[in-house]
Amino acid sequence: MRALPLWLCVGLFTINACTSDKDDVSSDSVGADSDTTDDSATDDSTADDSTADDSTADDSTTDDSEVEDCDPGFEPDGAGGCQDIDECADGSDDCATDASCTNAEGSYACECPSDMFGDGFECRPIWEDVLTIPGRDLTVGWGAVVFGFEGEIYFAPEGDTYFSSVHPDTGVVTDYPMPPTYGTQSDWCACGYTEVVVPLDDAVYVFGNWGQVFRAGAWTNISSYSPNARGEAGGASASGKVYMVGGRGDLDTVQTYSGGVSGTWQTLAATYPWPYNRGVAYTPVGSETIYVFGGYNNDGDLTQGASLDTSDPSASWMPTAAAPASFYNDYGRAGEHDGKILLSDGYNGLYVYAPSIDVWSDVVVPFPEGGTGDWFITALDGTTYALGQVGGDIALKRLLNIQ
Repeated sequence: MRALPLWLCVGLFTINACTSDKDDVSSDSVGADSDTTDDSATDDSTADDSTADDSTADDSTTDDSEVEDCDPGFEPDGAGGCQDIDECADGSDDCATDASCTNAEGSYACECPSDMFGDGFECRPIWEDVLTIPGRDLTVGWGAVVFGFEGEIYFAPEGDTYFSSVHPDTGVVTDYPMPPTYGTQSDWCACGYTEVVVPLDDAVYVFGNWGQVFRAGAWTNISSYSPNARGEAGGASASGKVYMVGGRGDLDTVQTYSGGVSGTWQTLAATYPWPYNRGVAYTPVGSETIYVFGGYNNDGDLTQGASLDTSDPSASWMPTAAAPASFYNDYGRAGEHDGKILLSDGYNGLYVYAPSIDVWSDVVVPFPEGGTGDWFITALDGTTYALGQVGGDIALKRLLNIQ
């Protein structure tokens, strides 16, 4: 309440003393009383002690039972502290739809499933289901022959069972006659386990114990091949020829075949750097450089590799970076993706080699899940496919991502 000046108090006291003897309340008295009432209304009431009272401080906002702020990933626990938020349980995480979410103190972790690549916030499928070929067995023998040719995937078990193709877009399966038997057995058998199978132009060439060409659905013998018997070689096509590198009897020899039924053979001066057999040879789409990896050599090294630029007649083999695994041509042809060469070790998955920088990736691309036998890969028009046994059927997969 505001204090009045001393002189005013004296004046008021004098007036009140002069009128206090009257029986009736005078107008002056009413005025004085109303003034006093007004004073009370404009001091104590307007000051409104309640507004400055402890109640306006709202002790509940600073009470120990609540906290104003918690670190990210935490929330008030109602007892004066903070508790962890389980983002996985309440759905506030940013994990990809296919990823798993694991809660952590103040945070959470996302992880893609084993058949996808990504950081957990984005997951990219590695393989795509293309089709299933029912009632076929790709693993009845000692492996399988799988290769891409003229828009289709060709396949056959090593065991004189069948030889067929499937169109990856239409799913149409076509059966063809088996390679003919020259002598006592064909090359689709144990003896031909590591035969060279090389598509070139409009034909496929098979060189093992015998030489054969497959064209327009029929097989023809290549009689000029018989002196060579170059099984276990690495084979690929480049510069319009079939190349055979190393192999049985001529472990560092490189030969070419010009194609057709009566083509010519040539032995190159550029021998392979290491005597070897059963290596994997591959020529990337649009390139004339052959890459050879793995195989057995005299030192037992299965990780060596080299390349040859076939467009340069004076070129020699150039060693490549050592492979991180052992490769054999038993496991089918190599593949490629986004300018990189892919090789299967038959056990762990696909290893990625970048020819432009001569570097192997640390990432191993896993095989498709669910197979009951080996997965055999091949390239068709620059796209890698995997063919494998799933139960009593054969599954065809298409590679989508390698990292």
